[in-house]
Amino acid sequence: MAYNHYTDIRVKGKALASADPGDPTGSNVTGDEAMLLGRAVGAVHRTNSRLAETLRLAISFPGLDVEGRGPGARLRIFGTTAELERFREDHGAFICAGGVMEMSTVREVPEDCVSFVAYVRARESEKLTDSAILRGQDRLERRMTERGESRTEIAEALIRFLRHRLGERQGRRGTPAFLRMMSGSTGQIFSILIERIDLSGAHQGEVNIYGLSKASQPHGLPVF
Repeated sequence: MAYNHYTDIRVKGKALASADPGDPTGSNVTGDEAMLLGRAVGAVHRTNSRLAETLRLAISFPGLDVEGRGPGARLRIFGTTAELERFREDHGAFICAGGVMEMSTVREVPEDCVSFVAYVRARESEKLTDSAILRGQDRLERRMTERGESRTEIAEALIRFLRHRLGERQGRRGTPAFLRMMSGSTGQIFSILIERIDLSGAHQGEVNIYGLSKASQPHGLPVF
């Protein structure tokens, strides 16, 4: 779908504080922009889970660091006027709790946009985070223990695994931006890594449940 309307969510100041993404009161104010915008993206996720794919909200990060150090202080959400207004009504108080973020009214996208980008989930990079590497080591050790392999064999395999993953990480150029999210089912904190793709036009692709483009079919969002 073509997105003609949007609303902006902005972190006030330089992420002076951040509410726990699972705290609707905003009383636990500690953290950074990655956690704050993660709370807002979590609301997009909940909204998109009830919408047909053709009506899903899409997100962009106008302040994304080009080197991927962080998501910036602004989240831009695109959608239909009706769905954006409902989003504001359903989630505005939660997102802005604690006074550390603010949300704009629903506005029209400027007609003179000539640049377009897509934001995709960097799944390959997610495999190379510290937590992902530790989980991989745990799985490897568990499988080898179940097969009855010796402690020496397990230790050597874990070293090879770690060297391989660290080599892969060193070989990747740049570090994707990340968001801190909270699982609605387990309450655990996890990261989503994001990459920006510059597009030649307003490609009509697909948007996933987080509001990000699917890498196989990136959806062009206007830059302004």
